[in-house]
Amino acid sequence: MNVNFHIDRIVLRGLPISGRNIPCLEAALRAEIVAQLNTGGYGASLAGGLLTRMRTQPLTMEPGTAPARLGRQIADNLCGALRTR
Repeated sequence: MNVNFHIDRIVLRGLPISGRNIPCLEAALRAEIVAQLNTGGYGASLAGGLLTRMRTQPLTMEPGTAPARLGRQIADNLCGALRTR
């Protein structure tokens, strides 16, 4: 199966991260999403085609969490929501 995955916008309210750390967060988020999608198990979830909006469970983040770890946590949450779609 060939999957094209595009995220137009992610809204993260209350994210404890400064602007200069955002590229690191984005890179970790992208890498973790790709890694999880490559593991499989999403066939039925992705079979419906276009997904215009998705809500996830709230995340609990400790102040001072590294941007890379934050990106992985967010990706894990997004992929978890995809699996249960």
